[in-house]
Amino acid sequence: MRNAITDRERSWSLEPDALEWRDDKGKQGRIPYAAIGSLQLIDYASYGGRIYQCAVERKGGSGVKIRSHSYISLGNFEDRRGTYAPLIRGLAEKVADANPEADFIAGSTGLWIAWTIVGLLAVVMLGFFFASLGAGGPSLNGTLMVVVILLIGGPIIWRQVKYGKAKNFDPRNVPPELIGAD
Repeated sequence: MRNAITDRERSWSLEPDALEWRDDKGKQGRIPYAAIGSLQLIDYASYGGRIYQCAVERKGGSGVKIRSHSYISLGNFEDRRGTYAPLIRGLAEKVADANPEADFIAGSTGLWIAWTIVGLLAVVMLGFFFASLGAGGPSLNGTLMVVVILLIGGPIIWRQVKYGKAKNFDPRNVPPELIGAD
């Protein structure tokens, strides 16, 4: 997979003692399972649906991100959940076996805070909209903006606020909704 235009395409594999990768130029690397301090699973909305991401962090702090979608070109991503989900399930089990102290985190409190702020701003905008009703009514653009916020943004914001806060998950039974599995 390839995360972005600036990244090389990488192939990931679960070896007996380490997560290994090789890029399209032949460069390779590995992270021993025992050296992994945490796996954090998040998902976010995109034009092509939900994208799932696993942040693999070493005990020392550096790490890599593995995503369910691979960058093809601007605005064009290939859905690779079919190989992503089994890779992340296997990785979580191997890390749990090699490092029982590792953290297995679902969601992101930082993203949750950001979505909560977006939700509050949406409520404020709706307040301005309803306040303008008493002052001669909103413009056509204002009405369209409110419709977009309510119909498109509202459910996305609500989902992220409701489920996005960080919590732990069982690495031996990764919930399918965390990795885009059926």
